[in-house]
Amino acid sequence: MSLWGNENYIGVFLSGDFCQVVKLGIEDKKTTILEVASGELSEENQASQVKELVESVNPSVDSLVVVGSDRLGNCVDLVMPKLALEDLHNALDFEIPKYTPLSEDEIVWGYRIVNDIGDKGLHLRLGITPVENWEHTINQVSTVNGGVEMIVPTVMALDPAFGDTDFCSYGDDDSCTFYQKDELGLRHPAFTENDGECPFLLPESIDYPQGLKRVNEFVYKATLLACYGKEGNFRKDRRTLVKVPQTIQTKRRKGLLIVNAILAVSLMIMGIMTGVNYLNAHNAETGLYKKHISRLQGEIDAIQIEQTDEESIRELETQMNDTLRNRPSFADLLTVITETVDDSLWCDRLSWNGEKFTVTLKSQKEDSDIATVFEQTGVFENITFKKDTSSSNQVKMTLEMQVKELVRENEEEAAK
Repeated sequence: MSLWGNENYIGVFLSGDFCQVVKLGIEDKKTTILEVASGELSEENQASQVKELVESVNPSVDSLVVVGSDRLGNCVDLVMPKLALEDLHNALDFEIPKYTPLSEDEIVWGYRIVNDIGDKGLHLRLGITPVENWEHTINQVSTVNGGVEMIVPTVMALDPAFGDTDFCSYGDDDSCTFYQKDELGLRHPAFTENDGECPFLLPESIDYPQGLKRVNEFVYKATLLACYGKEGNFRKDRRTLVKVPQTIQTKRRKGLLIVNAILAVSLMIMGIMTGVNYLNAHNAETGLYKKHISRLQGEIDAIQIEQTDEESIRELETQMNDTLRNRPSFADLLTVITETVDDSLWCDRLSWNGEKFTVTLKSQKEDSDIATVFEQTGVFENITFKKDTSSSNQVKMTLEMQVKELVRENEEEAAK
């Protein structure tokens, strides 16, 4: 079992009453087809037959299973504005009737963001599936050991998996459909007659020790699904594709539980150490203030309280007031940070050295005003702001800020 990820990836392609299974893994640092299995499905108890075919390729406890079927419908590529996920979902809801004659109650639909194409917007791939076909596919894979990670129309798995390939689907008749790329990377269906040739050539990046690179449609599509699982794009697609029922969803793996437990313990230890360091620094500063206050109090007590000494007393009291610092507590500082950070930002890192906070925030868009917002709280000063944009257009913003010492107001100024 792999502690940090999956040992292998299994693609299951269903076509009518036929099932093809491909197990993909890494051997000698190369993506390799490890095992294949296929078989006709009888009308009786197809779920157990699919389960047996998956078990025949020897899945491990960390195998990740992605399922595709030719009954899940086709997909259409669209260019949409860059909107928040909720707004994008609502906008696509208006587009659905253009691509299916079925009513809203008769379909399930989902999409994935294939690419950001700059000023033109977002390249989306929209999939629309009749409810009857969706439920049929779920029943076919309902007993697979370990569960299923994702169920998608096979075309949905394209790009970046098999990204340079002209994908092809056969129809029930003698026709086939090529999904060819345009200059923006969008795939458009081109219908043609089946000429009898096999157009399915595995990419050079896929090693197939058991056979030739040119394979049949079923091996090709099962390999595509496994490759989609390996590249990890499904993790960001979970929010926008149709959810797999929890009853058949992949069970949480022991390796991830161990990792999460280690991370939780590490965060707890870091929190305790940060608190201890703050208390040590706070107690050291408080001790210095107490010694200084005690000395000043002794000098004040030694002064003869006379009318002529009022100016000296005021001067000593001012010194004592300047020494007393109204430093907010650690809990108060965390409260200010929590209330200042917007809900759209995710805190990735928070550290405190007794004088300065370092906060790392992540978001889908830059928020350069966040430094000004922290400054306006009146609690922080000397704020520095850095940003970094990842390849997935996620913006990381790092702020370093010092806690401001709020000196108590002079009694004479307060009396004015």
